[in-house]
Amino acid sequence: MAGARKVYAVEQNEAIELALELCASNGFTNCIEFVKDRSQNLALAERVDVIVTDTGASFGLQDGMLGGLDRCSREALKARRSNHTPQSVDLFVSPVELNDSHSLDIWNKDRCGP
Repeated sequence: MAGARKVYAVEQNEAIELALELCASNGFTNCIEFVKDRSQNLALAERVDVIVTDTGASFGLQDGMLGGLDRCSREALKARRSNHTPQSVDLFVSPVELNDSHSLDIWNKDRCGP
């Protein structure tokens, strides 16, 4: 927790139940508030110093995450000295040609296996 007075843990799926269980078993339930919802729906009672996000596999492109992060930054951060992590994400792409690329079904095929 690195000295945080309060932490808001926000997750829309059942993973938050595991996080709650892990925090309870490690004695952190008194300073972490768990919210099972989309972060885009969140309205905090106080402003925060840091926002930590999981922009993970889709580089923040899913479900309007970048717009939601921008809104959270404007509405939830205390001051301009406040921060969100990560601050940027680099996406590198390379053109690839597949013989069956005209079919949308290509995304359902296993390209790594036999």
